[in-house]
Amino acid sequence: MDLETRRREAGFTLVEILVALVVLGILVAGLGQGMRLGLTAWTRQAALVDETADLDAVDRTIRGLLVNATTGASHGRNDFEGETNSVSFDGLLPLAVSAGGRRAQITLLLDEQHRLMLQWQSVLIDPSTNQPATGEAVIAENLEQVSFAYWQSGAGSPGWREKWNSTTTPALIRLHFVFAKGDRRRWPDIVVAPLVEESGV
Repeated sequence: MDLETRRREAGFTLVEILVALVVLGILVAGLGQGMRLGLTAWTRQAALVDETADLDAVDRTIRGLLVNATTGASHGRNDFEGETNSVSFDGLLPLAVSAGGRRAQITLLLDEQHRLMLQWQSVLIDPSTNQPATGEAVIAENLEQVSFAYWQSGAGSPGWREKWNSTTTPALIRLHFVFAKGDRRRWPDIVVAPLVEESGV
């Protein structure tokens, strides 16, 4: 066995070790970059899911309020008043805020802090204060504009109206959100048909 054969059997040469280290470094760098991209994508996806979940909750809350909207006619009132930036009606509060009874005079409006607010006054009198219970809750934040519209049905000029003041509820209520500048959220219009019959309230 000559000297060259012994050297080859003894181990790797310096050049072979350097090549192996370079290849290993490239692989580690590629894996690190892939992990960074994966973590960034995961973070963005998680943020998007959180935003969508928030809007889903807003959508369910608003639909639950408007589907039970009435004028209060069966109680001798006419509480439904629709404006472009607000709507007031006789309805049922969500269970989470209905400590003094669910039946209340309800208002949805955009306040000065760009929040969609739920304000209410219970139709029941609180025995401890001899006054109806009142309250408010934030439904959505960071809004530039909120626009309500009301669908008038029937043979005489059906269509969307910017205001509604009638002894009956509109056939449909539409709510359009415009989020503040820089907010990436987008949401389709919420359209709800009030379903409660006045005689059944």
